[in-house]
Amino acid sequence: MQRYSVSAALVAASLLCATSASAEMIEGSAFYAGLWKGLGVRDAERNLVMCQVSLSGVQGERIDFSLWSNNRFAILMAPVGVQFQGGQQYDVSIWTNVETAIAVPAVAMGETILIVEFTDIDWAVDYLEDSQILTVTGEGFQQSFSIASANQALAGAKSCLEAYAAPG
Repeated sequence: MQRYSVSAALVAASLLCATSASAEMIEGSAFYAGLWKGLGVRDAERNLVMCQVSLSGVQGERIDFSLWSNNRFAILMAPVGVQFQGGQQYDVSIWTNVETAIAVPAVAMGETILIVEFTDIDWAVDYLEDSQILTVTGEGFQQSFSIASANQALAGAKSCLEAYAAPG
């Protein structure tokens, strides 16, 4: 279990970038879903809970899915060998092996992480359902992420959110 605690702390580093300084990992919220690692974070200052699942690829790529108690869904992507300008908006397209491409705005969080947000968790989960590959293409880069077991991981994140989100 200690190995997981260290991994969960590493995953939380990206979470805290997207939340306020008052955000804290929720004790007992860590879970595995296949190769995905998940955990919950509570931001008491903003009265929000976020549950995230994270997967690192064999080439160093990383992808996280974050579900927020205010019905936001975020995809955090760290493509291999791509540098961004923190805070800059990028126009990207994403698609899966079972869904067609959609054009979405993304924002760089630092030099290595790109974030795409959706305002409807159920829609985003439906879009990713049964997918094995998520591809993102943008200005000068394209990266495919293996998201095998995403259904299981997203179900775990939704259960986490249901368990720890404050009512109403």
